[in-house]
Amino acid sequence: MDNEPAVTSAFHTPGPWPPRTEAALETAAKNRDLVESHYLELKQELPPNSDPANKELARDLASLAIDGGLLILGVDEVQNYALTPVPLDGLAERVEQVAGSRIDEPLPLTFIEIESAANPAGGYLLVRVPASPRAPHMVDNRYWGRGDKTAHLFVVADPVPPRERLLLPVLGVGDWTTAFRALVAATTHQGGGTFSPDLPNSLSNFSTTADGWAWKSHAVFGQRDEGEQGLEREKGALIVEICENGQLRMMCGRATEDYNGKRLMFDDLVLGLTARMVSLAAAVSHATGFLGSWDIGVGITMLKSAISNRRYSRDGFGLPGPPYTADSYSASTRAALAEIEGGTGPIVERVLGRLYRAVGADQVAEVQKHFT
Repeated sequence: MDNEPAVTSAFHTPGPWPPRTEAALETAAKNRDLVESHYLELKQELPPNSDPANKELARDLASLAIDGGLLILGVDEVQNYALTPVPLDGLAERVEQVAGSRIDEPLPLTFIEIESAANPAGGYLLVRVPASPRAPHMVDNRYWGRGDKTAHLFVVADPVPPRERLLLPVLGVGDWTTAFRALVAATTHQGGGTFSPDLPNSLSNFSTTADGWAWKSHAVFGQRDEGEQGLEREKGALIVEICENGQLRMMCGRATEDYNGKRLMFDDLVLGLTARMVSLAAAVSHATGFLGSWDIGVGITMLKSAISNRRYSRDGFGLPGPPYTADSYSASTRAALAEIEGGTGPIVERVLGRLYRAVGADQVAEVQKHFT
């Protein structure tokens, strides 16, 4: 099923990669070349065909598409990377069907089947996921990534009640890029600081999506090669999507950064981009005549041990503030259009106040500016 030449991996020891024989796979396991990473996912087997199992598979594939990588079925990481042959009949077809039907936008995959010497009906399936110029991809209306160095910020706004085809009169006719640009340019935030990436200055490339239209930074849109080091791209990744039904989505790849042995949360970026998405909801309401409320949701990944950058800057190394103790953060609220028009601060506080209280930064002056 795969006729691509072997390549030398940029993120494994020198030699042909990926393995194409059972012996090569066993050698890679013994040499610890199969340790899970940003680019490699291992599974002993796929659970029986079911909605939850296929959803989990779709998430893994979508995550690997950020920078390209490999999913190997038939290796048990828990049992010291033991090879555990799996039935190959229909397995690649199942994975391909999930990639085409459960992921938005669908992913093209290539496969390498390796037979087991002990049982030719069984073996190992290597699923090559190319770095996608359309990443990040969505599963169940959530973006998925494998950032192992930076946290990702996600903001979603939904009109209440839902309104199918809400944006068609605005973005579905004529030069939609001009109208999209005007909507994003109208966004604001309450803080006085600058940050990067930001809206709209960091955005450069427009594209249509399965649900509507998007404006992306080059770090998202630009072509990447399998195994390319993705940290710098993640830090510059920013995408705003406006869907036909009015849903607004944003993903940023730089909510945190490791510095001087600490994981710093970029407060101005997290607070500022959230505020911009709240104000984008108002801009969409004005452009479409929508007078309903908006459900605003925020999620941040990879937050474990993060501290507030603003508090760290204020109090110094000796008093950096308490680190965040959970792996991720999420919160949501509902806001009427009139409230949004009165200022984004109270809405931003409702979705991010708990986070900033947890890291002891809710009373820092630069943070409070975003809440007023």
